[in-house]
Amino acid sequence: MRKIIAATFVSLDGVMQAPGGPEEDPVGGFKFGGWTFHYFDEVAGTSMEELFSKPFALLLGRRTYDIFAAYWPYQKDPIADVFNPATKYVFGDGATPAAFRLTKSRTSTTGVIMATYERAGEIQVGSFATQEPSEAELERRRNWK
Repeated sequence: MRKIIAATFVSLDGVMQAPGGPEEDPVGGFKFGGWTFHYFDEVAGTSMEELFSKPFALLLGRRTYDIFAAYWPYQKDPIADVFNPATKYVFGDGATPAAFRLTKSRTSTTGVIMATYERAGEIQVGSFATQEPSEAELERRRNWK
């Protein structure tokens, strides 16, 4: 089985978006497309070059696939030369939760953290609870929807 490598751009407040521009994905009134631009430096560039220098396929969400299909086939640049021949996959429901462990990390001069994780088996759960929950807490859990 091949490895799946995810290259994602995620802000601390949870925005996940490719390093495109302001018009890339304005769904829901989002006005901050291109937010990654000013954080990109030589360290981030080197990480991206390493990632895309080997043969790869792309695993894309439906919306990302639609954006790719409407944009990349019409571009004539080195990034398009790498993305266009790659096989593209769009998977439905059925993702399996898994635990991961950090295997490599780098920080750019702009504070961007590039982290590499590998699967580490099934998710293990635990509890910090030190006492039995109160009756009010049990009621809250029963009514949670």
